[in-house]
Amino acid sequence: MTTWAVVATGESLKPDPPATVALVKHLPCVAVGNAFTLVPWAKAMVACDLTWWQKHPEAKTFPGEKWCANGSPSGVQRIPPFPGIFTNTNSGLLGLHCAVNRYQAKRVLLLGIDMKGAHYFGRYTNGCANTEPFRFGLFIRQFEDFATRLPKDVEVLNCSLDSALQVFPKMSLEDALAPETV
Repeated sequence: MTTWAVVATGESLKPDPPATVALVKHLPCVAVGNAFTLVPWAKAMVACDLTWWQKHPEAKTFPGEKWCANGSPSGVQRIPPFPGIFTNTNSGLLGLHCAVNRYQAKRVLLLGIDMKGAHYFGRYTNGCANTEPFRFGLFIRQFEDFATRLPKDVEVLNCSLDSALQVFPKMSLEDALAPETV
């Protein structure tokens, strides 16, 4: 079974984001937005927002594949249209889409996909938009819609136990990784 981790930037990565993500260093990963600094070994990174790419030029040096849903800055591939993946898609959902549909993951562990609050590093101060609380409901519905399209042989576990995203079973990261060590 191919297990992947999708590492996003939610506050649930606290209190020690580097220690949390170190637990998945042996897995192929998709980094979401600023999480690329935590998982430089990731196979890919995603950020839906073209503005994010413009405000984070250092992300272009990330050695893995780079994906965007809105526009296509130089050196970043555009995700082809896919049901449920469109303009205003949440970047965490784009990461899940890549893991499942691009890399054929059969098991995906979601980290830092909280659908509430801010980022583990706080709010953006560089001109990127911070998610307004009312947008989380839309993002949750996007995940719920996407879940209906998942192949039957794909398992997604939300390892952010305090996440507002309820569509996938929740499990501690340690418990989710237990089958990996057997």
